[in-house]
Amino acid sequence: MGQLNRNNFLTFYSASTGITPLRSFVGNDTYDGFIIWPNNEVLSIWVNIPNLPQVNYRCKLVAKSNTEVVATFSNLTPYNYTISAVGYTYPYGEMTLGGSVRAGFYQLRLESENGGVVTQIGLSNPIYVCSLTKAQTMGNLFRFRNKFSMHGVMYAHDTNFYQRMWLPIGMTQSKPETESTVHKDWRTGQVSMLNVKSEMVHEMVTYHAGRWFHDAGALLARHTNIQINGHEYIGRGSYSIEPIGIDGNATARFDVVELENSTIQVCS
Repeated sequence: MGQLNRNNFLTFYSASTGITPLRSFVGNDTYDGFIIWPNNEVLSIWVNIPNLPQVNYRCKLVAKSNTEVVATFSNLTPYNYTISAVGYTYPYGEMTLGGSVRAGFYQLRLESENGGVVTQIGLSNPIYVCSLTKAQTMGNLFRFRNKFSMHGVMYAHDTNFYQRMWLPIGMTQSKPETESTVHKDWRTGQVSMLNVKSEMVHEMVTYHAGRWFHDAGALLARHTNIQINGHEYIGRGSYSIEPIGIDGNATARFDVVELENSTIQVCS
């Protein structure tokens, strides 16, 4: 399908083919996974398509199989790098959706501009535009980054950058987990508890989606800084995929640790 990048909730496919994955279902429509973009909300992305030339890049929100432009956004910020003396770039930045865009499914079209010549690079996976109230019933707001760069997302080179987006991922259950060291004094027989570690662990479950979404989800679970609706978590790294039916779609589960309710107590 001309997939241009992976491990990203904004996955682009070659604009020359116009083919993107559109399967799993929402209501009466079928989509192979999607992200959510409420009106008047910020979407922060890093386009990790390798070997893009060092020119200007921007995104447009499009509908009707790339025939209607709904919104145009400012140029993305370039992160320039060099391989074998040849310069390339990763575009990244924030985009704010206006309040007048009607609810429905759209795509982002990535374009390059060089000397007045505009070229369509790729079309993204589906994006569901809706009100903030609707988004809160479908998923949660994620803001995340990692200590080290991962799969072309150069966190280590821009320490202020976070990916920010609403994702169809819910929290199903929460449970405290405690780990401790028990010491027995051989002289008195007295037992004491040392170094008590208490963590509040939350299980996250994705909506059913295709491989592109779970590639990104598995990477999300490994991030060291995950904010969900403004609260701080850290991923545990594991990501369990559960196939649904025979169409290639699946749901997935992963754990995050809530930092605000986790403690380490050193006893003496």
